[in-house]
Amino acid sequence: LAQALPIAISPILTRLYSPDDFGVFAQYLALVMLISILATGRYEMAIMLEREDEDALNIVSLVFIISVIVSIIALVSVIFLKEEICQFLGNQLIENWLIFVPLSALLMGTYQCLNYWCNRQRMYRRLAGTRLLQSVGGATGQLGGGIAGVGQSGLVLGSILGQTIAVISLIHAAIKSSSVYLHFLSITKSKNLALKYKKFPLYQVPSTFIEAMSSQLPVIMLGSFYGAEIVGLFAMSQRVVRTPIM
Repeated sequence: LAQALPIAISPILTRLYSPDDFGVFAQYLALVMLISILATGRYEMAIMLEREDEDALNIVSLVFIISVIVSIIALVSVIFLKEEICQFLGNQLIENWLIFVPLSALLMGTYQCLNYWCNRQRMYRRLAGTRLLQSVGGATGQLGGGIAGVGQSGLVLGSILGQTIAVISLIHAAIKSSSVYLHFLSITKSKNLALKYKKFPLYQVPSTFIEAMSSQLPVIMLGSFYGAEIVGLFAMSQRVVRTPIM
């Protein structure tokens, strides 16, 4: 259901938003995806490996701290390099939405680590419900923005709405399942675990980043050559082609 809903509303969204709007949104998501890979250091994969829940919870806190730091760095970069980023992307329309990229990356990083924690706790029903909530929240926000005629802001803010709902849902579940371990949280233990699993950022981050870059590079670069409209058409075509695989 969570995967079917965005596909089902696509024909409606394409009538409510222009290709330019989808071009801005596609480049926005590409930047978020690349930053979110750096934001977790891929440490979230170690959450399932620890034998003790208290150690796994310290990894969750480690991932969250890294996500906050990377998002702050991204925010400062956006503030001071906004014009340069727009020129690189070849799309001035995205200027107003770059400031939301660090927020989306933080939400995505937080979602990833909480997703692994809930998976570890076998909270499969909550995970399925959260994905559906995210899908419904995002679809509702984007449809509402399209009907209101607010342009690309409806796509961006609708996506953030879906992310926020999903993160709040997982935070609620994580607090209930981790309350007995909270007194085990320790900065020292998180540092030791960061060293123990240092191969994740050393090897997983570069390989995953390069893989993501290879798939997102056309979306990022097409704007420089052809403009936001072509980026939007390309992104929509990609979505249609990948739907059967999903």
